Amino acid sequence: MFIRIHYDVESDETILYIVCLPMKRLLKVPIIVFSFLLFSCGQSTLTSDIESRFNDEYHKVPPSAPWAVKIDNRYTLTRAQVDREREFLIKWLSDPVEREKNLSDKGLAALYLDNILNQTLIIHKAIEDGTFKSPEFDMFIWVSIRDAIVKYYLKKQLEEHNSESLWAPVANAEIEEVYKKNVEIYSKMGLSRKQALAEIRTSLSNERNALAMKKLESDLVNELKLKLKIEFSK
Repeated sequence: MFIRIHYDVESDETILYIVCLPMKRLLKVPIIVFSFLLFSCGQSTLTSDIESRFNDEYHKVPPSAPWAVKIDNRYTLTRAQVDREREFLIKWLSDPVEREKNLSDKGLAALYLDNILNQTLIIHKAIEDGTFKSPEFDMFIWVSIRDAIVKYYLKKQLEEHNSESLWAPVANAEIEEVYKKNVEIYSKMGLSRKQALAEIRTSLSNERNALAMKKLESDLVNELKLKLKIEFSK
């Protein structure tokens, strides 16, 4: 799967294209929905610490720190904050072949800045509305954290003990085959042939990465089930 942001002049709407591989369909999602999904999945602090963390990140900023965005003279996003998070996500999610290019891509940098601004605005509103102060939100946060811990641990294990299974090289012939079958979709998305091939390479590499993580998860769970005593209530 890969994602592309596109502004449609006729409808005056920013659209998120999600292309699923093997190529079955092209999903079009309004960007506000995508922003909400990112916000929902991006929480990484426990409920009791969210407001203090938010204040630390956006209020306790040295006056001399170069800033990227200021909101209503109340919140400040420093350039260092934005760059640090963006660089982490690119290194974590990008195919090594594309990593350096993505790090220097000004378009991606602008897109990430816009996204983090949108998230900050929504978090501010959520705090004002008292959204965090509910047992339901506590449960949502815990489920999100549990999922994040598993994904982080599995990927670190692959990096440290089986790095060759991560970002396995994709054959040019395989990329060309996918492109030829779906050239009309890429054209509709406004992608040149070169851009489409790069996106396909990254998407296929991501899929192989996901399969490697799934295999590691299965092997690890089976191993732990043999070592540990597990009981279910009747």
